[in-house]
Amino acid sequence: MMRLMTCHRPKSLLTMFGICLALTFASGCGSSGENNLLKSGPVPTAVTEAETVNLADFPKADGTSLVDITKAASGQGDFAQANAELLPGMNRVAFGVVKDGVPLYGPSVVYIAKSPRSPAQGPFPAPADPLVPQAPYLSKGAALDTAQLKAIYEAQVPLPAVGKWWVVTMTKAAGTLIQTTYSLPVVAKSKIPNVGQRPPAIETWTNVQAAKGLPVDTRDPKAPTLHERSFANVVGMKPVALLFSSPQFCQSRVCGPVTDLLLQLQQKYSGSLIAIQQEAYGTKPPAPSKPMIDFGLVSPNGAFTEPWLFAVGRDGLIKARLEGAFGINAMNAALKAAIKL
Repeated sequence: MMRLMTCHRPKSLLTMFGICLALTFASGCGSSGENNLLKSGPVPTAVTEAETVNLADFPKADGTSLVDITKAASGQGDFAQANAELLPGMNRVAFGVVKDGVPLYGPSVVYIAKSPRSPAQGPFPAPADPLVPQAPYLSKGAALDTAQLKAIYEAQVPLPAVGKWWVVTMTKAAGTLIQTTYSLPVVAKSKIPNVGQRPPAIETWTNVQAAKGLPVDTRDPKAPTLHERSFANVVGMKPVALLFSSPQFCQSRVCGPVTDLLLQLQQKYSGSLIAIQQEAYGTKPPAPSKPMIDFGLVSPNGAFTEPWLFAVGRDGLIKARLEGAFGINAMNAALKAAIKL
């Protein structure tokens, strides 16, 4: 069973990944490389090819409708939403594509419109971003969680107004175009700290609490270097990457991989940035942890998503944030924004 992201509400945002069958990919050269911590671990050749998108391979919108654009496709897949919070303006739209019960990889794009028959915009490139850490940073849980899901698609898409927006994705695979259709809600505002804002100086769990028996780290093996300092004691003093995740209890099945990727990039930026991982759950899952609540990630009705990454600059302001599934390229870009490299 695999899902990209689960929102802790009565109905999951993703259900189609729950029917995925076990699949072992033959690893291509991918983006492996022990000498370069900015590269992922081994991924299928199809993922490597999907990291580059040639817009000329896809139909132009040119004011046509999403319905007309889908006529260029020869197959239908399922859209797996990988982030939930969308506000008016430019948005990161992350997703997976499922075909015949398994993830599909290939160069991909996104089209958007206010309705299926209104004029569409696009194509917007949605390159694949690998979720696989290098071997020294691969935890036991992540090895299972990424057995199927090797990468996530990500596009920067303009969603200018509140309300429902329709999305069509196109993936080029085996010389054909596979399309998916989905609708995304854009909300007027959110209490979750955003880019340019000052986050709350919350107390995150550290190795001190771990020594007292608090479940500070559910990763296997544990990563004590991600729990050396509390966020409250370092924010505004040095660039910080704060990751809310729960490798053991995460409903999305991506908390393990993104925690491993943070551990890998912590090694890359050890002298420039403090990396912190905070468990999303309290002592009794599925209740959220107090730091999750204090940071504003839990709604009054108890709903929340995970994982979340906040990259905070030396000035104490958020420079980047990522929700749901995100790969090594998105995480590295967020960390570089905080460090200003």
